[in-house]
Amino acid sequence: MRTARTAILIVGFNTILAIVAFVMFHNTIKGITSMGALDYSGLTNLYTVMVYIEFGIIAIIVPAITAGAVAGERERQTLDVMLASRISPLAVIWGKMLSCMQIIVVVCISSLPVLSIVFVYGGIRITNLLVLLFVIICTGFYFGSIGLFASSICKKTTAAVITAYVGMVAVVILTGGIVYIAEKLSVEFVKENNSFMEGISNIMLINPATTIVGLVGDQLETESYFEELLFYGVARREGMFVKNWTFYSVAVQLFMSTVLLFISAWILNPLKFGLWRRVKKIYEKRKDKKSVISG
Repeated sequence: MRTARTAILIVGFNTILAIVAFVMFHNTIKGITSMGALDYSGLTNLYTVMVYIEFGIIAIIVPAITAGAVAGERERQTLDVMLASRISPLAVIWGKMLSCMQIIVVVCISSLPVLSIVFVYGGIRITNLLVLLFVIICTGFYFGSIGLFASSICKKTTAAVITAYVGMVAVVILTGGIVYIAEKLSVEFVKENNSFMEGISNIMLINPATTIVGLVGDQLETESYFEELLFYGVARREGMFVKNWTFYSVAVQLFMSTVLLFISAWILNPLKFGLWRRVKKIYEKRKDKKSVISG
C-alpha cells in the first residue's frame, strides 16, 4: 500500500480522468458560448464517459494486481512456508483480497473530486456518486476474485495474469456476445415467444458492464444503443427484477466472488486430497459394515 507504485497508480488514474473531464468540459463551455444556450447532453455525456473510463481502468489494473498475489508467493517459494504455519489457506486468500481492496478503495475515493465536476451545472446528486462508488468497489472485488482464482491455479505470474484477463474477457465480452448472437439468430422466434430472450439475457447478471451501464442509465434517465443492446430481453420485462437490476447483478457478482475465493482457498489447501482420502476410507468402511450385517 505504501509504495511508489501505488502513488503512481493513483496519480495516473486521476490524471487520465482529469484530462478527459477538462477536454469534454471545455468543449461543452465552448458550445455554450457559441450557441448561447446550455446543452445538458454534453454534461451527461461527460459523466457517462468518465464513469466508463473509471470502470475500464479498474478492469485493467485489478486483475494485474491480484493475479500475482499467490503465484508470486509460489515463485518466491514462500507459499509453502506460509501454508505450513497456523495461517489457514482461507486467511491467506482473504488477506490478499483485502490488500488489493485497499488499493481499489483508495483509487475510487481519490477520483470523487474529479467526478464532482458534474455538480457545476447539476443533474447528478451526491447520492448518485456514492452509489457509483459502491458499485465500482464491488466490481473491483469481483475482478479481484477472478485474479486470485487465476493466481491460485497457475504456477507462474505471467500465466496467472493471462488467465485472469481471459476470465475477465469471458465475463464481460463473451456474455454480451452470447446475448447479441442469440438476438440476431432468433428475431423471428422472439416475436412469438419473448421468454426465450428473457431467459438468455439473465446471463448478463454476471456481467459487471451491464451493472455500470444500467446504473448510469437509471441515474441519468437515458437509454443508449449500448444499453439497449446489453439489456435486450431484460429491458422489455417489467417488475421488481428489472427495476432493481443493479442490486440483483451486484448481489450475484458478490456471491460469485465469494465462491471463487473459497475455491481458491480449497485449491491452496495442502490437505485437500488427504481429507478426500479419509472421507473415502470412512465411506468404504461403513459400506463394508453394511455388507457384513446384511450378509
